[in-house]
Amino acid sequence: MAELKAPESCGSLRSLCIKIVLHYPKLAEKGFSLLPFEVIQAILDASVHNRSIGLIQQVLKFWPSPVAVLSGVSSTSRDEEFVARAVVEYISKRDEADKVQVIDLRQRNIGFLGSTVLCRAVIAANKDSTLAEVANGTPFNVAIHLKPVLAVYADICVNYSNPETVLKALETKNGFVQLCISAFSAVELGDHRLSGLLRVLNSDHLVVLDLSYNGLAYYDNVSVDLSSIFQEMQKFTKLRALALSYNSLGESHLMNLCKVLEKFPCLVSLDLNGNYVGGCIRLLLNSVNQPLKCLRLENGRICDSGIRSIACSKHSTQLTELDISFNCLSSECLPDLLFILEASKNTLQSLNVSGNEVETVLDLNWQTIC
Repeated sequence: MAELKAPESCGSLRSLCIKIVLHYPKLAEKGFSLLPFEVIQAILDASVHNRSIGLIQQVLKFWPSPVAVLSGVSSTSRDEEFVARAVVEYISKRDEADKVQVIDLRQRNIGFLGSTVLCRAVIAANKDSTLAEVANGTPFNVAIHLKPVLAVYADICVNYSNPETVLKALETKNGFVQLCISAFSAVELGDHRLSGLLRVLNSDHLVVLDLSYNGLAYYDNVSVDLSSIFQEMQKFTKLRALALSYNSLGESHLMNLCKVLEKFPCLVSLDLNGNYVGGCIRLLLNSVNQPLKCLRLENGRICDSGIRSIACSKHSTQLTELDISFNCLSSECLPDLLFILEASKNTLQSLNVSGNEVETVLDLNWQTIC
């Protein structure tokens, strides 16, 4: 008889379980019910780390809890489309015996492709729901096994390639799969498509709205009517971050935006890079209800008086990030900048003043303060 070798040391029971499941996936079906929950969560995390779509789907299939957490840290450098594809595989194989009722994908950068496949899965799953409702409404006694409702929390990205798919998914509000969007970003769509998407976007869960790079206006063209977009935005009262960078918004548009900002009591991040902010800065800052943590005003035609407006506002003491690069700043604004640095010395983590005359002098002073 061959001599049995002692197993290699894995450091912990959790790592041993992960190693076993990764190498012997067929054990998952019988083994999950015997494992502690934290070990099963570690197996799910390991599946994501190893980019194993099949194993993620398999773990979800036998998940012992109503909530499965697949959320992560937002990143633009890593493609995490595969996580969305794994969830889509699970949705297609889901039945009435499954325990999962909520899948949390928030802060996963699933990108445009991941958003598209996830929305297609929502549409397909809810087609089946519609057929079941029709069957139940007939006078015939039709035996149909209805699936429990599944809520998928995700960050959705839209561009020219998928607006119709996302729109259709958002319009299917009743069905087996509910798409709950916590962060919504759209690029290269224009005002008409954006307005349509915002109209059907549910405000219950949305905390991040990024409408950057949509060419909403050009050179303060007052003939460009953005009232429909601004009107739809007002319903997102739970919004914590708003980005409208590089839409060439001019003074007339920004004055209307001030009225919208007043509707966001939770807003702590505002990105207006690449718009003609100029003299509107004071009104914009006064329209925000609570102190901002992140303020981005790159290439906004802001002059020295604009820095005075920031220094005198309630926002100067709470900032963690301030971007005022590539504006029209001279050495005359240095006292106000130093005041902002002193006021936010316990919170400020990032300051960008590049492309201004004060860049070198301020760098030396910030090092002294920090």
